[in-house]
Amino acid sequence: MINDVCGTAHESNTTISRSINKSPPITLKTVSTVHPTIFDLSQAPSHLPQTITANASNCIGLIISHFHGEYFNTLIEVATSTVEAAGKKLLIVNGGNNAEQEEEAINQLVSCNVDAITLYTRSIASRRIATLIDSLPVPLIVMNQKVASHPNHTIAFDHYQAAYGVVEKLIQLKHTNIACIAGPEKSSTASTRLKGYHQALIDHGIKNSFVVHGNFSIGSGYDATSQLLIENPSISAIFACNDSMARGAMRALAELHRPIPSSVSLYGFNDDPANEFSIPRLSSVALPIDTMAKQTMQQALNLANRVKTAPMPLLQGKLMDRESIDQYKKAI
Repeated sequence: MINDVCGTAHESNTTISRSINKSPPITLKTVSTVHPTIFDLSQAPSHLPQTITANASNCIGLIISHFHGEYFNTLIEVATSTVEAAGKKLLIVNGGNNAEQEEEAINQLVSCNVDAITLYTRSIASRRIATLIDSLPVPLIVMNQKVASHPNHTIAFDHYQAAYGVVEKLIQLKHTNIACIAGPEKSSTASTRLKGYHQALIDHGIKNSFVVHGNFSIGSGYDATSQLLIENPSISAIFACNDSMARGAMRALAELHRPIPSSVSLYGFNDDPANEFSIPRLSSVALPIDTMAKQTMQQALNLANRVKTAPMPLLQGKLMDRESIDQYKKAI
């Protein structure tokens, strides 16, 4: 019968088997696609939705912004292994990097009677997160944002201090015309990193600031760099608020004949493993995503089991200085 299901649902044998047996990781999209197919083919109620809803103690929900990239791959792998070690399974939903879609995903997971929901969000405001934590029938633990009123339910990086540190490093290298390729204006993460950029300039008496907003994509980094350097050729350093935008900046700088780092120093954020193999090797902020994922899942398991929990301190990033930055050299 499983081959018939695969053909109708357009999924592989492995995916169908994982869905039926709840082998991790299971995505809600797969569950919603496969289960109606089993029902139609067998002409009997599918046992899988009943298993998920009846045996709630077996599932922890995870909502993330994207399913691609090393950053989120690491998050998923560590989250899965942590939950598995506790004898439970992980139900994963794509939040689409959108507040409305993330809230819809929360409601979907609640309807599946998961024991707890973990959410990685850049889009939902902290005040709204507090309301959700108070109103949901299951514990909600949020990654990537700090909600002061609910310290036991939020685990986050110190994005502000990490961004501040990047700019301060560039200032130490004698750069005074430092640009920032920021993330989307509605993103809380992007906003926090941008605040760190501005404050570092202020604290070091630098009045010039150059900011263009991207959307965390390579293309937006390329476009932002082209705009920045054409309008402000005196820029000698760029802080790109994620590595994808930094890679786009690399291409734009090459086309503008502004070599890295002799003409423009470049710093990224998130420290993708590919940074070690770029030419030049890209400087970036390394975030302990594995630590955050593990702590989040453990906190979710504790709250689901009514175990007393303590607030988690902000996780600190590490500056990874590589070949893409250098001492400022005045153009001759």
